[in-house]
Amino acid sequence: MPNVTFVVIRAAVLGVSWATAAAAQGATRGLPKPEVEHREPFTAISGLRELSNGRVIVADGRDKTLQLIDLVRGTATPVGRAGAGPGEWGTPTTLYPLPGDSTLMPDWSNARLLLIGPDGKPAGTRPLAGEGMLFAADLIGIDGSGRMLLRQSRRPARPTDPSVGMAELLVHDRRSARTDTIGTLAEPQGEMTAARLLPGGMVQWSTNLPLAARDLAAIAPDGRVAIVRAAPYRVEWIAPNGTRITGPVAQGPAIRVTDDEKAAFAKSQLRPGGIIVAGPSGAPPAAKGAASPRARTPKLSKADIERMLTPDQTWPEVKPPFLDKAAGVAPDGRLWVLRTRAHDDPVPTYDVFDGAGRVVERVALPPATRLIGFGKGTLYLARTDDDELVWLQRVRR
Repeated sequence: MPNVTFVVIRAAVLGVSWATAAAAQGATRGLPKPEVEHREPFTAISGLRELSNGRVIVADGRDKTLQLIDLVRGTATPVGRAGAGPGEWGTPTTLYPLPGDSTLMPDWSNARLLLIGPDGKPAGTRPLAGEGMLFAADLIGIDGSGRMLLRQSRRPARPTDPSVGMAELLVHDRRSARTDTIGTLAEPQGEMTAARLLPGGMVQWSTNLPLAARDLAAIAPDGRVAIVRAAPYRVEWIAPNGTRITGPVAQGPAIRVTDDEKAAFAKSQLRPGGIIVAGPSGAPPAAKGAASPRARTPKLSKADIERMLTPDQTWPEVKPPFLDKAAGVAPDGRLWVLRTRAHDDPVPTYDVFDGAGRVVERVALPPATRLIGFGKGTLYLARTDDDELVWLQRVRR
């Protein structure tokens, strides 16, 4: 691949506003009003998968519910039940679409994979012992043919060794058992500490670098892989045949990490599911708040927060353009990336990239909402109310 040099001209140098620079890469717009909101609330939606008939499977890791929901009729049908027997699961986590309207849910508590059939009923389980790649790496996503995209971090031999700051990006075909390394991802560099030894000999890692930049990846239904680079901020696409397309550097405001920003970030870690705690390969768990032998996200203590705000704590000068778990590919092949924002900015904003790695639009969500899933011509949002109850919404695009 030839070297490509990108020239970045900052808007401030040219004497133009950030809004002008943003308009050149895609105008910011809001979303239509939700066409429907589910009548019953959740506490922590950890996974969502839309089926071809418009119904959705929704996992709540905190309430421990797994349901097949018809948003039009307002009905909810349990999918299996909690337990360790046939058709049962430990803690609902991320839901991955498989071909033919089937769905895969890792059940870390029971050390197995749960297969959900097109009818929304449990269709079988597979022991994790036979899925070695899922022990060695973190599952990012699954494409339309069933190939898995995984992230395998290079971790130090001892907990106090410095991180090497690199992860391998893998594509695993379960049918042929073939695994290909297609690229590398930059990870935060810093001293690592082991939280504890987990069942199966796996180690739970945590990092002491808040607001650290890291590259992300996502996989499209057609098998293309998007790598979202943090420095500089841009997107690289890798086709199944190995063809690579590198997009231009995406512009954005530099948000300085002030004392107020540090305090706001530290406060955000008091709730379960903070990004400080990581899974066995170094990446944060796929489902925030999900209890499992592979990755647990305990609430940080007040002492932990006070240590985070000590003068010797390492912080970046500016926030990275995005944080972890901030990227996903919609069925139309466009990549959505949630941008970081100032602590007093209530509006979540997404950069939307096309297949050439260009920002084609910026989408602003209503305050107190987050994007949790995609469907055919639809977006699924989670709205959190003043009582911290979560309401599922569907927006038609």
